[in-house]
Amino acid sequence: MSSNSDPVAVSSAAGTWVAAFFALVAVVGIVAPWLALQAAFSDRNRALNAIRDVPQKYVTRGLRVSRHLSPTYISNDPSLPMLICPPAASNTWTLSSTNYYNWNTGWAKLCELIRAYDVHDATDGSGIPLDIPQDGSLEIVDGLTALGVSKYWILLVGLLGRYGKRKDRGILYKSSIRRDMGGERASIRHWVMDDEASEGSDDGGSPSWRTRSTNSSPGRRMPKYNVYRMQHGNWRFTNASLPSLHGITGGIRVLGRLKGSWRDFASVSFNPHSMSEIMGPGVVSKRDISPLRTLFWLAYGFMPHMHESDVIISLEDPPNTANRGRLRVSKQRRYFRLLEANYMPSSIGKAMRQLSMGIVKVMQFLEVPPDSYTTSSTGDKPSEKQRDLNRRSRSSSSSSESTSSYKSMQISVDGDWVVFTSYSTFRGATICLFKDDVEKLVTAFLCLNWDPWGYLVWRRNCSAWKGLLHRAMNFLKNAEENFTPETFKSFDRESNFENIDWSAQSELDASETEKIVRFETKLSDWLGRPATRALRIPLATLFILDSSFQDFVKDIFWVRKNPPSSAAPRDSNGDGPSKETAKPQDETPEFKKDPKIEFDLNTKELRSRCEGQDYQTWKVDANMVNPLGSNGVVDISPQDILLIGLWAAVRAFLWVHSLDSRPLVDLVNDLDRHVYVI
Repeated sequence: MSSNSDPVAVSSAAGTWVAAFFALVAVVGIVAPWLALQAAFSDRNRALNAIRDVPQKYVTRGLRVSRHLSPTYISNDPSLPMLICPPAASNTWTLSSTNYYNWNTGWAKLCELIRAYDVHDATDGSGIPLDIPQDGSLEIVDGLTALGVSKYWILLVGLLGRYGKRKDRGILYKSSIRRDMGGERASIRHWVMDDEASEGSDDGGSPSWRTRSTNSSPGRRMPKYNVYRMQHGNWRFTNASLPSLHGITGGIRVLGRLKGSWRDFASVSFNPHSMSEIMGPGVVSKRDISPLRTLFWLAYGFMPHMHESDVIISLEDPPNTANRGRLRVSKQRRYFRLLEANYMPSSIGKAMRQLSMGIVKVMQFLEVPPDSYTTSSTGDKPSEKQRDLNRRSRSSSSSSESTSSYKSMQISVDGDWVVFTSYSTFRGATICLFKDDVEKLVTAFLCLNWDPWGYLVWRRNCSAWKGLLHRAMNFLKNAEENFTPETFKSFDRESNFENIDWSAQSELDASETEKIVRFETKLSDWLGRPATRALRIPLATLFILDSSFQDFVKDIFWVRKNPPSSAAPRDSNGDGPSKETAKPQDETPEFKKDPKIEFDLNTKELRSRCEGQDYQTWKVDANMVNPLGSNGVVDISPQDILLIGLWAAVRAFLWVHSLDSRPLVDLVNDLDRHVYVI
């Protein structure tokens, strides 16, 4: 029987399928390598391949990104979780030594810096977990890897590292060579010169912004112009420099807005300092003196209460008193007391929530009716003694510091009120703050433990507060003449007082702050003896508030002589300095030992009896004096009075010359909710 199928047709069909199969293999063999080559040269793969992560802590080879990128949180969800747990905000943070040479990206180094911090409970020393949100993804931004983080991580790092407009770039120990060259520093032993694995330039620049100079002549200098992306993707051409901040732990630079996978975000670069520049040789950790909560409130212009952790006092001037432009001048007295404020700026509220600050009670100087609080005050008719004190205060302030409004402010105590008068600051009105409330503020300031790294403090609209501190700081004007090493030796004390520049006119750098804080700590330890511990804060508060007590401390204890000096011109017989050419600066002050100072525990009065001087008395608030365990009269040595005045003046000097927090606060406020860390 013959078959119905044609052998030729079957062979033809089989040959067709075999040919198609080989054609498909050929196509795959050509297209697949081409696709693989194209993927290898894509921005994402090149950016991921350029990452150097030696311990594979954040990026694992063979996988794109590990599951645990910390800190990271990137989402379009408007309800963001808290970045840290509440106990971490109310305790002190400790920075441990770490290295950055295993990574070449700013976001990995920022993660390492935050991981280097530990928080321990102040009572039992147990560790507190930070509970940092994790599980994020890397973005490819302009050919670079970027980590999207909450902008409040920038605020947290800035507070802990004291970031601001630092001329010294925040470097404490200059252990590196060529400090004039920008860029990150690392140990010479571990420096990896890997050009292929580097992202961006050595100075932290990014392709996201370009700087161009229109000048080609070597003898002329023209301004540089920056081009960067704005909020809605538009490009801006300006000669204004992009914001940058320097802190003790590193530097942050804003790079403008960059396009990520799904929207434009503000981008920043982070360049850390080496640990040898932060802690010095042999030091492996640095613990903050104050909790994170204190750093936060000082930076936003509030003084934490010394006893109640949920109460803060605003340092700003009373509302509606700032002189803005040519406004109608009022010469009346206005009275203010510390009352609870009802509102707070939303930017502060959001930062509070993110950093787990908790709910606080905000006290602010608010206006009160004058008739209710003037019964114990002399009102507009001060006594003859008070008018004399006002004249002395005006002459002291105006003659020495007339270049600034708060330096030339007239401050006096009138009954139950502290009176501030400044025609250039308060629209010509006289501001009267309740004395008990001002004492609470000053006491909280004196109870603040000063950190060797200093603090970021808010300066805007704080004229009354700065006026008080500037007047107290004037005590240091002639301190170098009075407080010589011999003077401290006569007190049975050693000090480095003469090695400090007390004529600084601007913010202190990191090393100067650390030096002055060491001196302040030594003074505080001296005054911590049982004999002076109870009266240290009340008398320092009296020194800051009362100009007559300041004058008493300045002048009453010193007698000047003209001892023979080899540097001074001598008379014809060579027996001593010439009377015609002797100058006041050639005189050596000598401590007067005859003053008698006592404090009456029953009447809470400080009394002074000095030979050839009038009897003087000052009233000290009874609530400020800690119980001494006995009644009667306590003698206070003149040395202790001088050291208390010096301690208060040094504290005022530290605050006045602290780093301004406004650059950091403004930078964080201007950033998007999330930022790209390049």
